[in-house]
Amino acid sequence: MNPDPALVELIDLWYELPVLVGEDWPELRPRLLTAVEELATAPPTEYERRALALLRLLLGHAEVRKRLAPALIGKTIPTDRAADAEEGTVSRPARRLALRAGVLLPDDPPGPSGRWINAVAEPGDPGVPGAWVLAFDLAGTPRDTAVAAPLGHLDEPDTWPVPLTVRVYSADAVVEPLSDTLTVPREGPSPDRARFQVTPLRAGTPQFHAVFLHGNTYVHSMLVNAGELAVRTSARGLPRAAVGRERDRGLSVQLWPAADGHSYEIVVSGGIGHAYRAHVRKKDVDLDAVARDAREPLRTLATEWGPLAEGGAVTGLELSPDAYERYTTLLAEAGCRMFRALFFDRADAQLQAVGRKIQDYFAESAPRSVQFITEQPLLPWHLMCPVEDIRDADFRHILGLRHQVDCIPLCADAAGGVTEVAIDTRPGLGVTLGLNRSIDRDGERDLVRGQETYWRGYLDRGLARLTVHDQQDTVLKALRGDGDPADILYLYCHAVAHDPEDGGPASARLAVEDAHGGIPLRTLHDYGGALPGLPVVVLNACGTAFTSSSSTTSFLTYFLERSRGVLGTEADTPAPFAAAWATAFFDRFLAGEPMGEAVRATREHFAVDRRNPLGLLYALYCNGDTVLHPALATA
Repeated sequence: MNPDPALVELIDLWYELPVLVGEDWPELRPRLLTAVEELATAPPTEYERRALALLRLLLGHAEVRKRLAPALIGKTIPTDRAADAEEGTVSRPARRLALRAGVLLPDDPPGPSGRWINAVAEPGDPGVPGAWVLAFDLAGTPRDTAVAAPLGHLDEPDTWPVPLTVRVYSADAVVEPLSDTLTVPREGPSPDRARFQVTPLRAGTPQFHAVFLHGNTYVHSMLVNAGELAVRTSARGLPRAAVGRERDRGLSVQLWPAADGHSYEIVVSGGIGHAYRAHVRKKDVDLDAVARDAREPLRTLATEWGPLAEGGAVTGLELSPDAYERYTTLLAEAGCRMFRALFFDRADAQLQAVGRKIQDYFAESAPRSVQFITEQPLLPWHLMCPVEDIRDADFRHILGLRHQVDCIPLCADAAGGVTEVAIDTRPGLGVTLGLNRSIDRDGERDLVRGQETYWRGYLDRGLARLTVHDQQDTVLKALRGDGDPADILYLYCHAVAHDPEDGGPASARLAVEDAHGGIPLRTLHDYGGALPGLPVVVLNACGTAFTSSSSTTSFLTYFLERSRGVLGTEADTPAPFAAAWATAFFDRFLAGEPMGEAVRATREHFAVDRRNPLGLLYALYCNGDTVLHPALATA
């Protein structure tokens, strides 16, 4: 019997156990924590026995048994997985359960600052029934009363102390800020606490997202699951960059599930004055429709424009003037409809006012920067054209062409907690390639050969450490973390990420030997943990940044949980354009341009200089300030 499905379910309901177990929880808790710790350190021969012993502690409680029973029925260990378990190559859920339970510290030690953010619970106002206070402070060690997250090194800001703005959101409780600033001195503990009054809206364990900002720039986040006076936290989010090296983002846009569970709340702060908050009356299915409509012109262009789909590596990339005018107009209008759908259609006056503030902010002639922070990847924000009147829609005003757009989905695990924006290339840039040679059609074209030659040039000059995979089994091993550490993991292959007819979920897979079959996404989910070296993952294949609320997993979310960040595509991508775009992007990134600017500038290069807007297919989910240091010498 394979206990892993039940352990995965147990991870999800861990914070509900006090309620599900009831009055027996105080007695059960220490026995359960001991069993979790023993399981996390079990040798392969003892794993199943210890897992079943842990589960038996819980199955005597009816509500827990009801939740775990479906995961225990009819599950067996596949032969190949059992063999891998003996070799120790599969990351069992036992470690993730131990991290969730707080009996095992994350692999990442505290950053060079040696300090920890502690989340604690305090008694609330006795005049407010059920209210309590969630507080955050900084200390030299994690306290027994809190599960803490390490604060990365803040480098050397211009002035000390560094004030961090803390924002807390929840769909399960009303959260009112009492003090939203956490002050970080050069050394020692914080002199203050950021404090928030919490009034639960329903029974059970409320969940909170805490976001820490320096200026308007995302620094750190924590996912907090709290009982009334007991707090369990886990550090979450994309890589936390050193504050001193980050450029301040002019605008911060945060979208969170609302308390009703069927809509969203948006908070916008930064370059529009004080923070604005409004209710977005959109369900997940509505946001899916908004995203689908925004992608549609790119999808149509990629599939209908024959010379792009069938042309050579260089010729055929430019559109005719008439076609260029048509598609850029369609993209601008689709981006405007996206903006209108979010801020004006069926919107109240408050949300419309937020929309106009955003429109005014981006109306300035100078390029701006913006961070979109969400719980899950939701929308192709870089495709939005922030104008209310569709008659004013202009292709040049699409966000991803003109401005640096950072997308920060907090579902990502930070894969060990990167605390620096710079990738150290002094040992040589570590690069792992996964190539599908069938793209070259038995020598009819040299797209794949050209990509490999590009990277071998850096290898030959001693600037890169290169590993090349072109077989399904070796690519699978690399994707599940069984390989050499890498700074960049680059896949140039075929992919199926969504249903080509309606954009819905499909049996997602990566094809690395031909155009059929391939590595199913569900197979990758049998393996967990960070990829060695915490690389930037570049998925140069069809639809690898596509997400949908009707599908709980995607290539994007899988790799976000295991890497420094992901660059993928919103829809099917013609192979000749994909090769040309990658070369232009890597030329900029390897020469020392920050990743966000390299993506934006490459989009602009093709849209303006090459008369081709398909660069907007590429979506970046990574800290835009990520940079190579030192830069690699150019050819």
